[in-house]
Formats: sequence, structure tokens, C-alpha cells
Amino acid sequence: MGVRLEVVAARRGGWFSRRDAIAAGYPDADLRREVASGRWVHLTRGAYAEPGPAALR
Repeated sequence: MGVRLEVVAARRGGWFSRRDAIAAGYPDADLRREVASGRWVHLTRGAYAEPGPAALR
């Protein structure tokens, strides 16, 4: 995740919106790719986060 998106997510307690990701330069195809790879988690419509350490086990 880029620094710009990391800052937004940190301010929100770890999650970011689709709009935030697009503003940080991630098109929809990148969102889908990050979720499919497991690097990001789709929380609910338009909301994403990086998985925590427990999710990586």
C-alpha cells in the first residue's frame, strides 16, 4: 500500500474506502487484484483494509 493510502487508513483505524484508493492512484483493477491476492481484505461495499497478523497465519 502506498504512503498516501496508509495515512488515510491510519486516520480511520486501519480501513480505507474505494474512493480513497482511487484518489491514491489505484484503479478498480488494482483493488480487485489486491483483494484476490490477499494483500487487502474487502470489508463491506466500498471499504477495504490490509489483513492483520492473525489473518496471515
